[in-house]
Amino acid sequence: MPQVLIVERNQVQPVSFVSTSHARKCLDRLIGEATSLTERYHAERAGSSISLPTPEILEQQSRIQYNLAAWFRAYEASSSPSGIKRDIESVMGFKILHSYYLVARITLATCLRLDGEMAYDSHTQDFRAIMLNSWQLGEIVFNDAPGTKFAHDPSVPPIVADMGWITPLYFTAIKCREREVRLEAIRFLSHGDCKEGIWDAALAAQVAKQVMVIEEQGPAVDPKVARTGASKESQADVGESRLPPEANRVFDVEVILPEGPAGTLGLVCKRRKEEGSCETLAMYRDAQSCQWTNGKA
Repeated sequence: MPQVLIVERNQVQPVSFVSTSHARKCLDRLIGEATSLTERYHAERAGSSISLPTPEILEQQSRIQYNLAAWFRAYEASSSPSGIKRDIESVMGFKILHSYYLVARITLATCLRLDGEMAYDSHTQDFRAIMLNSWQLGEIVFNDAPGTKFAHDPSVPPIVADMGWITPLYFTAIKCREREVRLEAIRFLSHGDCKEGIWDAALAAQVAKQVMVIEEQGPAVDPKVARTGASKESQADVGESRLPPEANRVFDVEVILPEGPAGTLGLVCKRRKEEGSCETLAMYRDAQSCQWTNGKA
C-alpha cells in the first residue's frame, strides 16, 4: 500500500503512485472537483448581480489547488527513475497525465478571474509544456521502429483511447492565444489519426482552426473570408506573435458533431460586446466544399 499524506479537509493524497491507473484515479477526482467549482461559480454569477466569488467559493478553489499541487508532488516522485516500473506504457501514461494536470491547473487558476479570456495569457509556459508532452508522445507513436508495439501503420484503424492527447491539444488550441503555440497545437491535431470517445483529431483541428480565424479577424468578420476559413494573416508567414484583444476572443465553444463523414460540422460560441452583453456566433462547415458559412445561433 502506498504511503498517504493528510491534507486540508481530510482529503487524502498519496506520496507516490503505484501505477499510472492509480495516478489517473486521483487526478480524475480533482478534475471533477475543478469542473464542479467552475460550473457552480458561473451558475451563481448568472443568477446574481454580484460578480465577485464568495469566500466559500474562494476557499474551495484554494483547497483544490492545494490537493492538485500534492498530486503533482506524488507524480514527480512516481515518474522519476526511482519510481514505478519505467516501461513504455508507463512513460506514455505519465506524459498524458501531466498534460491533463496542466489543463486542470490552468482551469483552476482562471475560472474565478474577472478579466475574461485574457486570464489565459499568463499561462503560456503551461501551454508550451502541453505541446512538449505531445511531441514526445508523437515521437513514440509515429516514429517507433517497424514491428514494435507502438509502430505507426497507416493500414490499421486510427488509435482509439478514452484519455489521450486530443483534449489537452484542443484546450491549448482554443485557449492559448500565443500564435506560435496555437498553430503548433492545430498542426499536431491535423496530422494525428486518433480518436477519443466521440472526438477525433481531425474534427478538433477544424474547430480550433476556425476559432483562431474568428479571433484574428475580430467582430468585423468578412463573410467571404469566414467561409473559406482563412485570413490574410493566417495564410501568410507571420513572424511576430500577436495576441487578439478581449473583444475578439470567444468562449463557451460548443461543437455540433456531423452525422457521418459527409455531415456538417457546427460551431457555436459567444463573444463579449463592449457594453458588456454577449453575442452568439454560429458557423457550419460543409464536408464536401470544406467551407464555413455563417448560420443562426
